[in-house]
Formats: sequence, C-alpha cells, structure tokens
Amino acid sequence: MIQKKGVLPVFIPFVGCPKRCIYCDQNSITDIKLVNFEYDVENQLKYFLQIKRDWSILAFYGGSFNLLNKTQRLFLYDLAKKYKFNKIRVSCYPSGFDNYLIDEFHKHDVAEIELGVQSFSDKVIEVNGRDYSCDDVIGIINRLKSEGFRVGIQIMVGMYGEKLDDVKKNVEVIRTIDFDYFRIYPTVVFENTKLANYKNNLKFSFEEVIAVSSIYYLLASYKGATVLRVGLHNNSNFQNKIVGGYFHPSFGDIIMTFVIYLYLRINEKNRLCRNFPNYKRVIVKSFDVIYDKKITFSEILKTVWSEYFENNRWEIKGEIFDLAKEFWCKANE
Repeated sequence: MIQKKGVLPVFIPFVGCPKRCIYCDQNSITDIKLVNFEYDVENQLKYFLQIKRDWSILAFYGGSFNLLNKTQRLFLYDLAKKYKFNKIRVSCYPSGFDNYLIDEFHKHDVAEIELGVQSFSDKVIEVNGRDYSCDDVIGIINRLKSEGFRVGIQIMVGMYGEKLDDVKKNVEVIRTIDFDYFRIYPTVVFENTKLANYKNNLKFSFEEVIAVSSIYYLLASYKGATVLRVGLHNNSNFQNKIVGGYFHPSFGDIIMTFVIYLYLRINEKNRLCRNFPNYKRVIVKSFDVIYDKKITFSEILKTVWSEYFENNRWEIKGEIFDLAKEFWCKANE
C-alpha cells in the first residue's frame, strides 16, 4: 500500500471572514483571488493533484471556514469526498463555534482545526480589528481538544499595539493550553491594508522580533507541538507590496539559527548535531563547533528552554534581547 503524505493546500482568501483585520492581505500572500468560488477552488485542488496523486490531508486556508455559509461548507466537504480525502484540516476564526458546527465537523471528517489566534492580549486583539477575547480562545481550544480534534494555533510577533507585557501574556497562556501544532508569523505591513497607515508605530525592532519568535518557537517545541512554519513563505509576487514590518525571506532559518546561537552562547557548549541551521554561517564563524552524532536538534530545543527560559531568566534580565542584537550584528558582518 502506498503511504500518503503531505497536506494539499486550497486557499479561500477572506471567504467567511467577519471583517478585514488591519494587517491582512490574503490575496497578496496567496496570490489567489476567487472569482467563481466553486470553480476556482476545485481548480486549485486539480492543480496539486497533477503534481502528486497521494496526499494525506486536504486543507482549506486563507479564510474562516467555520464562518462560511452552510452551502459553501457542504460544497467543500463534497469536494473532499469526490477526490477521496478522508481527513480535512480547516483554518478558522477563533469565534463562532457551536455544538451544531462541531457535530458537523465530526460528520464530515474534519480532523484538524487551525485557529488564527495571533495574540492572547485582549488589547492587541482589539486594536487589530479582531472581535474575540483571550478567554474566548482558551475556551474554544479546550473544547476542540476535548472533542478529539487536533488543534493548531497561529501567533503573530510585533503586532500593532504590542508591547513586552503582551508577549509575557502570550507566553503565560501558551504554557497552559494544549495544542498540537504551531505557526509563528512576524507582522508584515502590506500597502493596501489599514496597518499601512500605522506602519511607523510598530514598537519592536527586528532584533526584538527575532528574540520573541525564538521564545515562542522554543516553548511550542518544549510542549511537544510541531512548529509547521516560522515566517511567511518567500513569494516574489508579494514582496513589492510590502511597505513595513518585519518580513525576511529567510526568517525561519534566522530563528532556528538564533536558537543554536543561544544554545552555544549561554551554555558555553560547542557540540552540535550535523546539518544544524547556520544562517549566513554565523554559527561556524562564532564558535569552534564539534560534531556529535548523539545530539539532536530537538534535544537542543529542550535544553535551551529548560535551562534558560523555564526559570524566566529571559524576562528578568532581558538578556535575550541583547543576545539577539549581538547575533544579528554578527550575521550581517
């Protein structure tokens, strides 16, 4: 039997979204604009099936699946059955769940639900045009997990109105909730969004975004969640529409390299696994590395979290922000 692998992505930008958040431009990010919903969605699916026949899961991204009208949801369920998918992942707005919808998800093979949380700070949620609360999201996550769904959450870094206290709030909540996978996105300002009017009011430096993203990355990994993505994909079609924020085409590599940098710098270690992240060779330029096949990247992640973050050392001393500056300076030498 052929083992099916991979997630087939179908994008439904803005469909179902109750409002347009100040930072969001899904059309630019996905390079997709739906004219005829049913026709355009099925064409996306056919395109990916031409590339590869065997996929393990069908995913609907870019909109708010839970807030689609019932006709649209039923069409997407039927599409999954037509092409013989028995597992569906849906991207949802973190409100609008009820018993009927959850029963519907069970009936139609929805197995994974990804929530665009972005922040657990009520203040940050509000000023970015979202209309739910931290308590709402925690309640939804707990309910979905109790119903047997795999749950993913998305967090943004450096959002409009966000300060260090909001980061601490996010860390506090993420420590306590149960989830299966995680995405981290730095705030990116697109030209045709409301956020473009406030692009000069973002509070964080790029180095601080590196530091905060690494905290989330390490915490999610320490909790056993799979980090699916760090940073927006590198798409040349949207880069000319970016007018501010923290986009970098190698953002994920930067964060993982900084984690290695923390491991070596803080713990005064020099043994590493092979094929470690090494953005601009900053690791081999900064340390005399010895390869050790007994060390794995996952063990490094757990070591850095347990020895440095678990006791809130980063929060008390603020040392991680200085180290991020040091790292970024070396990366750009």
